[in-house]
Amino acid sequence: MAARVLLLRSKSPAGIEPRLAKVAATLARGGHEVHVLLWDRERAHAAMESLGGVTIHRYRVRAPEGQPGLVRRLPGWWWHVLRTSLRLRPDVVHAVDLDTVLPAFAAARILRAFIRQVEAYVRAGILTVEEGAVLIAAAEAALAAL
Repeated sequence: MAARVLLLRSKSPAGIEPRLAKVAATLARGGHEVHVLLWDRERAHAAMESLGGVTIHRYRVRAPEGQPGLVRRLPGWWWHVLRTSLRLRPDVVHAVDLDTVLPAFAAARILRAFIRQVEAYVRAGILTVEEGAVLIAAAEAALAAL
């Protein structure tokens, strides 16, 4: 059964990096409908394009990489991720970056989609099991407050 997949990447300095392009292309070749949402912080690329059966959507808002001003722009990015997710209605939401987990989790809860990122961070040793549980609990609490 083919799925609609949404990959979220907030730190994509150029078009789409090779690792993410490979994952997206492999899924597309497998018959899945693949969408990638990237944050184009330099406004250097088109808002939307198709590449090898993958639809790339871009949030084109300038943001200073690694600077305090980036924090002020995160809520806009999160809102864009949530709105795009609700519009696309994916079966699978994959949050590639830690700062995409909260909106991906919200979209997944709303859409009843599957989210894998916290599990992937735990498997990779980026988060402990306890930290993953805390992150999920915090996301659930934030959603309950909405």
